[in-house]
Amino acid sequence: MTALKPVKQYVEQFAITGFSKRTKNIDEAHPEQAKIPALWQQFQESDLSAHKPAIAVYSDYESNAEGLYTITVGVAQNQQLPLCSRVEIKAGQYLQFKNNGPMPDTIIKTWQEIWGYFNGNTHYLRNFISDFEVYNGPNEFAIFIGIQ
Repeated sequence: MTALKPVKQYVEQFAITGFSKRTKNIDEAHPEQAKIPALWQQFQESDLSAHKPAIAVYSDYESNAEGLYTITVGVAQNQQLPLCSRVEIKAGQYLQFKNNGPMPDTIIKTWQEIWGYFNGNTHYLRNFISDFEVYNGPNEFAIFIGIQ
């Protein structure tokens, strides 16, 4: 994979409604413990999946990329729906990483590259408030990482 070139941009606050789970990356690396695939399946089987784009929000970080976080998969919508969670994406500066390719391999590799980007020599620091993925097609997405 070629190195991704992030674009810095300001994002206004918005909300999504969807389904949530609490997890951590170490658990997601083991298929028998992973919660995210079942969460995406729950979303795909719901009426929400008819709306586009699909959005996955990472919020309520316990600490950093190694700690617990909440992931919510849904769509942009301000109203609370029965049996759904609602989460707000905080307004602020984000780095946008775009990519495309077969799923889920490409999204996993893109996150690995993002972790490497922030562990390397960058003058941007993650704020661990809210990050999100926007899926514009079956194999096309952008990941927005909140920065200080």
